[in-house]
Amino acid sequence: YNRPAGQAKYRKQPRQIQISVAYCQQLELLLSRLAADTIQVYLIIPPEFDLHEFQYAPLKQYADSISSARGIALFDFNEEYSRPAFEDPAYYSDNLHLNGKGSTIFSLALRDAIMNWEERQIRLPKPSP
Repeated sequence: YNRPAGQAKYRKQPRQIQISVAYCQQLELLLSRLAADTIQVYLIIPPEFDLHEFQYAPLKQYADSISSARGIALFDFNEEYSRPAFEDPAYYSDNLHLNGKGSTIFSLALRDAIMNWEERQIRLPKPSP
């Protein structure tokens, strides 16, 4: 299949995300170890080109539950606020993977999201002991 430069190839059938129990257990163990060492963790859902095809609801629900339970920042680049920046098919090599140009834009957007989140944390009042 030869496609023009910058044109993403698209999957014909939607894929369904399946999150295994073993994966969840390993992630929980990793997050516990990082928390014990006071290492800052961010959960990131990178952009997908064709969101309805991705069917990411199970992943989003799982990420939301971890974020809430552990107080970890979640950056979902498929949310309405960030979606327009990633709608150009020229940023993707396929529905799932950003190409070089898309990766550069995503890296800058992620940096800005983390910096804005950290600024808000600094300005929040500290809880009383």
